[in-house]
Amino acid sequence: MYCRNCGASIDENAAICVKCGFEKGLGSDYCFHCGEKVEKNQTVCMACGYAIPKEKQSISKTLGSKKGIIAIAAIVLIAIIGVVAATPKTNNAKEINFEEIYTECGCISTWAEVADDGSYLFIDTNPYDWDDDGLAYPEAYNAIEEINKKLGIPSSLMKDIGSTNSLDGKQVRTYEEIGIEVKWKYHPDHGLELTYSKIK
Repeated sequence: MYCRNCGASIDENAAICVKCGFEKGLGSDYCFHCGEKVEKNQTVCMACGYAIPKEKQSISKTLGSKKGIIAIAAIVLIAIIGVVAATPKTNNAKEINFEEIYTECGCISTWAEVADDGSYLFIDTNPYDWDDDGLAYPEAYNAIEEINKKLGIPSSLMKDIGSTNSLDGKQVRTYEEIGIEVKWKYHPDHGLELTYSKIK
């Protein structure tokens, strides 16, 4: 391979010509295949017969100058900042009001509890641990589905909860984009116990 600017031999892995400093492929005075001098409008090298590609231009030549590149980069950056600023923010832990969710989802004190500081919401489908009645309060289980919708938690969580057994122990899912962590455990004699906590 030869430099198209000066005709010097170039290693195929080199990025520039070590003789003239031109980027590989730039220039139009020499054949890249044999290094013979060619005319700028020539399409085939008369020495080796290889097709001569059109002159490749560097980015700075294409855009005008380094100042042009900086200006274009600045415009792109401003556009990205504008898009990010205009994108609606997702819920975060500070915006979540467990008291409101408790009321809106029909929770009752028998099987649900909100922390005094509003940091968590707890649901228990069998608060009195009635034997062999893991879902003593099916409305508690249904409320979990409603709470998940209100919080924007993916519906896949209900599938995970429904497939949990007593041998699985405590399960945890964290939803950073919402600012919520969900922990639960299930036992047939004690039911499903689930806690929604705000991520600090």
